[in-house]
Amino acid sequence: MILVFLAPALFSSEADALNLGTYPKSDTVSVSAGSYASVDILFWNTGDEKYFVEIEPLRQPESWYVVAIPKKFEIGQGVEYPQKENLLLPGQSAPTAARIVRVVISVPEGAKEGDYEVALQALAGSGQGVMSVSQARVFSFRVYVENTAYISPENAERKPITDFEETGQGIVAREEVPHAQENSGNSRVFFMAVATVTILYFSWKMARK
Repeated sequence: MILVFLAPALFSSEADALNLGTYPKSDTVSVSAGSYASVDILFWNTGDEKYFVEIEPLRQPESWYVVAIPKKFEIGQGVEYPQKENLLLPGQSAPTAARIVRVVISVPEGAKEGDYEVALQALAGSGQGVMSVSQARVFSFRVYVENTAYISPENAERKPITDFEETGQGIVAREEVPHAQENSGNSRVFFMAVATVTILYFSWKMARK
């Protein structure tokens, strides 16, 4: 159980109407160039009505990849959260379940060492399909890139890791394109070898008849 003490500024009049609570667990991230890091944001709803939250990028450096997992979700009573934390909020005797949203920040290998800013916007409302916005929250993160090693010109042009999947253990990331191309090539060679052997075998049997 986590004790959360919220500043009054967290709740606007619109927030009270939606009963939306948010809490970024950190506002700073350290990451090596060519790698990725993540930070969690907690979302909860203490009201009786369920509603959707949708997260979209707001500001990020060029060629970076920033994604929230999940990007769109529902919060409120009766909603099961795949990943959650229990919060004991001020004025409440029982804990409230908060939905964990993981923000993954992937940095290209050519990024220079230094401080950067990444910002996302969460839109909350009850709209279906196109979000009917009732409230917006902005989350800003300071990202410090560590890059002291030599980066070759080839690696500097490599795209950041962009394939992220949510699993029960957390976030699994992989650079899928080169891996898929390699596997595709190996599979093609194996298939051709099997096909050739099969054709030769049946040709030999036909010749013996």
